[in-house]
Amino acid sequence: MKLILKTKMLKIALLSLSILISVTALAAVEKIGSFDIIMSPTQVFQNNGIALKPIQDQDDFVFNHENESYAVVAKRADGTVATVVRQPSDMNPGKYFYMGYFFNCKQKTDIPMIFEDEKELTDILKSAPSTFTAQIKQDQSAQNFDDSMGVHDLYLLSCQK
Repeated sequence: MKLILKTKMLKIALLSLSILISVTALAAVEKIGSFDIIMSPTQVFQNNGIALKPIQDQDDFVFNHENESYAVVAKRADGTVATVVRQPSDMNPGKYFYMGYFFNCKQKTDIPMIFEDEKELTDILKSAPSTFTAQIKQDQSAQNFDDSMGVHDLYLLSCQK
């Protein structure tokens, strides 16, 4: 009788532990550095960027983004997002060029990202400081932009609610 009771208690404990692990895994967010990952760098490059969304032109856009795709791949608690863009290469017809931007959705400043593969994108995300202010101080390529600049279109896509 004691053995049956111990076995049932063990089964209940294992089932409870299994449920707890499953719930914890669902709640866990993949992180790279200070960023919560929305789309992994691997997914960005998988199947020639098929996971990226085609950019649909909008009335408030400055430029035409024909054949361009994008994705917000990471976000941070301070309102900063990392956006990846895939566009046709001018240098290699039929191929694509990947780049991206860090935007803080509270201000119109961007920090460009140039990378060729998932490892470089991962390294950029890992090395970014934990706040946009610190990131601007670290990166000399940070620049303010206004509504008449092409990067504003990507800011709109990246920061829309």
